[in-house]
Amino acid sequence: MRKSRIHTQIHGYRARAVALVVAILVATAVAVPAFDDFAPDAADVEIEREELVQFAEALQAVEQIRTDAQEEMQGVIAQSDLETERFNEIHASRVDPNAPDVEVSEGEAGEYELVVEFLIEIEEGAQAHMAEIVLDHGLTVEQFNTIAVAIQSDPELWEEFSEVVQELQG
Repeated sequence: MRKSRIHTQIHGYRARAVALVVAILVATAVAVPAFDDFAPDAADVEIEREELVQFAEALQAVEQIRTDAQEEMQGVIAQSDLETERFNEIHASRVDPNAPDVEVSEGEAGEYELVVEFLIEIEEGAQAHMAEIVLDHGLTVEQFNTIAVAIQSDPELWEEFSEVVQELQG
């Protein structure tokens, strides 16, 4: 019974994720790479105050999407036939070369693979949605990431960013 519910949920989420990606691609007419694919060089980057405002507004929405996706992922794991601790143990053994090997039954392996597939789809949907939000705020994903790196590495820019955030909140 549980597996059929998870299978139904996966197919529903797949359809929504595909529809979201198609809508983004049609709306922007370009392929939007994943957020983490950029390693921007923030050295000698001139960032205008308006870009900081755009960044701050987009960041609020991006953080909400990230939080929602994490909660959704936790829910998927909780609804699976694997306990969260067991899922994490299996996952660590598969992705971390320093983690101890664990014995996994055929049933656990199948459930793990199903959950991971679902988690990847949630992540891909969240990445696409975050990219859409950034674009909606007048920045490219690369600009957004460059600003994020610059803010973290430039104390003066951090101060200016903090002022912008306070203005937006006040």
